[in-house]
Order: sequence, then C-alpha cells, then structure tokens
Amino acid sequence: VYIGGAASNDEDTGYNMWIVIRSADGGDTWFDMTPPEEGSLMHSDVQGITIDPNDSNVVWVGSDGGIWRTADASADPPQWDFMGRGVGTLLFVDIGLHPDDPNYFIGGMQDNSCAFTTDGGKSWESTTCGGDGATTAVDPFEPSIVYANTYPPYVFSRNEDGGVGEDYAS
Repeated sequence: VYIGGAASNDEDTGYNMWIVIRSADGGDTWFDMTPPEEGSLMHSDVQGITIDPNDSNVVWVGSDGGIWRTADASADPPQWDFMGRGVGTLLFVDIGLHPDDPNYFIGGMQDNSCAFTTDGGKSWESTTCGGDGATTAVDPFEPSIVYANTYPPYVFSRNEDGGVGEDYAS
C-alpha cells in the first residue's frame, strides 16, 4: 500500500515529514520513502502514484513539482529521480495581463511561486512572491508595477520592476 500526501513541518526535527509512505503489511506499519536525505527528497503535494505493471519495485509519483521515479521502492530509503525535465507540469491559478504588451504576463502557480514572461510564454522567469503563488496583476496605469499574493499566509506583494529581482514589498 502506498500513500502520497503533503509535507508538514515537524517542530521537533525541523524538516518536512513524509511525502510518500509505504506499508507491506496492510497498514499496520508504515515506511517513509521520502526522508530528508540526499537522493530521497521530492517535491510535496503528491497527486498520483503508479506502480510499473512489469516491475512492482518501480514506482512513479506525480506531484505539484513534477514527475519522480524510483527503480527500487524497497530500498531504505529509495533513490528518487526527477523525470519531469522538459515536461510542463506547473498549474497556473491566475494570470495578470499587461495593458499594452501582449507578450508580457505574470502568473501565480500552485505551490511554485509566481513567474512572468516577456515573450508570450516561450520562456519564463521566476519571481519571489512565495510558495503558493495566487492572484497576480499588472498595474494598468504603471505597467512596471506588478502585484502578487500567496496563500497561505495570504501575503500581498508589490514589485516595481515588472517582477524582476526580489523587490517585493509586503
């Protein structure tokens, strides 16, 4: 049995707790497949888990941060490889449009901050609005000013350089 979930902060240990766990005895005991060790880390907020039908030791995981795979699910801990390079897996929850430039827009992404593009979406630059990007906007009167907010903790931010740099002021 495999369970994927969201990480949470553990005040005693100071790290994010399980993202994927496994039970080999019907749920009586659980094994953390993603402890905070090099090679076993993966992005949280697991949305799906699948097992290779030809090799039950190969497990694939889809999360808010992309696609992950282990070739040895029984290892302690398993080595997870990121398999999402070149695969668009980010979920935009909002887009702010520029009033004059159709090639510029800014967006907030689920669990992946905010980003903007100046070439109509061919390439993106990350901004520093925070973990869970949410609503974004371009000031219609002064387009170099952009706004973004995150959830939680529901922080409202302003950047006066079109999203470039770390000039967000909450």
